[in-house]
Parts: sequence; structure tokens; C-alpha cells
Amino acid sequence: MLETGITSPVLETYIDGSSVRQYQFNFNSREAYSMDRIMAIQAESFYEDFCNWVEEQNAAGNLPDMPEGCEAQALTILAPGFMLDATMENAFYQVQLQLQYFKEAPKYE
Repeated sequence: MLETGITSPVLETYIDGSSVRQYQFNFNSREAYSMDRIMAIQAESFYEDFCNWVEEQNAAGNLPDMPEGCEAQALTILAPGFMLDATMENAFYQVQLQLQYFKEAPKYE
């Protein structure tokens, strides 16, 4: 499940009206939870692998397609996968990410 973060989208505005922006979001999942250490390690391993994959894609320039007038610049991990909450049966994990992108100035005719 993806969930948007609460933050100001504009990081920097240029004199021509173009800007560098951010989109913060969380990648969430609910997993079966057990006191069994092996299951916990497997869940944590998935999130470590996911974060490594995101970093590799960012370094290779494999960034999301954006609408016309916008260009993705970077996708970074703000907080690696961690257990946010747990009950006796489920654990809620979250990875916090940030997509930084350039947005062209509005065109007025």
C-alpha cells in the first residue's frame, strides 16, 4: 500500500517559475507476525533488499515516468523498512521514500 507523506512539495523555486519539488510517500505492508525470530528476519530482509533495489535504480537513473513538464531527478530512501506496529498476529512495516523532480514553469499564452 502506498500512502502520501505530509510535507510541502516545493523545495526550490527559480525566477522563471520552474521549481524543484518533492513527493514523499510511504510503502506500507502488513505481514503475518510471530515471535519466531526466523519469520522476523525474513520480513526485515525483504525491506533491506527493497531499499537496496531502490538505491540501485536511482543510481542507474531508472526513475519513474512523470507527466509532461516534469522530470524525475532522484528517488531516495528517507527511512528504511521498520516495524511500525505489531499485534499478536500482524506486523505493520513501513519504508519512507522521497521522489525529487523538476517542474517546468507554467506557460501562459
